[in-house]
Amino acid sequence: MKMWYIYTMEYYSTIVKNEVMPFAATWMDLKIIILSKLNTKTSPATNQAPGPEEKGKAGSAKKTEDEEEEIDIDLTAPETEKAALAIQGKFRRFQKRKKDPSS
Repeated sequence: MKMWYIYTMEYYSTIVKNEVMPFAATWMDLKIIILSKLNTKTSPATNQAPGPEEKGKAGSAKKTEDEEEEIDIDLTAPETEKAALAIQGKFRRFQKRKKDPSS
């Protein structure tokens, strides 16, 4: 949990300072991993169009989809740790280049 907090704070501090983020692609990789985990947990039936008996339920289902979904991230998953380490490494290199522009 502590490592995740560090990565999140580094990401947040970069956004606050309005800096260019060369590690944004890696951050997006983490987002893709998280979203793919969520998609594998949903059943295939939820991706199909509603049948005639479910047409009345479709409106209420759409309303709940518009609300923000709470995401539970498995911090012990190897994919999460790998993506977080990659983000941290790229961020550190970015900070080093920013301090020493001659290299």
